[in-house]
Amino acid sequence: MAVLIVNGSVLTMLVTINAVVVACQLFNLIVFHFWRDKQPFVLFHVALAWPSLLASFITPGTPLVRMFPWREPASVVLISLCGGSYELWTTLSQIVLVAISVDRWLSVEYPITYRHRITRRTVRWIILLTWAVSAL
Repeated sequence: MAVLIVNGSVLTMLVTINAVVVACQLFNLIVFHFWRDKQPFVLFHVALAWPSLLASFITPGTPLVRMFPWREPASVVLISLCGGSYELWTTLSQIVLVAISVDRWLSVEYPITYRHRITRRTVRWIILLTWAVSAL
């Protein structure tokens, strides 16, 4: 992180990359919102876009907090908040990616059974489970 404080161009690059990720994830969420007759698996991709979007908002927070002359308790709290939030969102993204992978594997390996058993309600329960696991 010391390099981010010394070199402003690296911080600018970090903020630019995060802005691109935010724009892409917002675009994904808008497309998914207006998509008619969604298959249940699309909800997994929506569940992946949210933590990625939130992590992109949090990522520039830690270097920015370290740059400003905060008093000790405030900076420690803000750095801990940014770090903990980032860890939560990246963990959630990884768990949702595992859920997507298992879902796709089941749909390819057992296509007929998959079509009969997978519903939006089932996918929502799986997404809720991923949130619960990542919060641990």
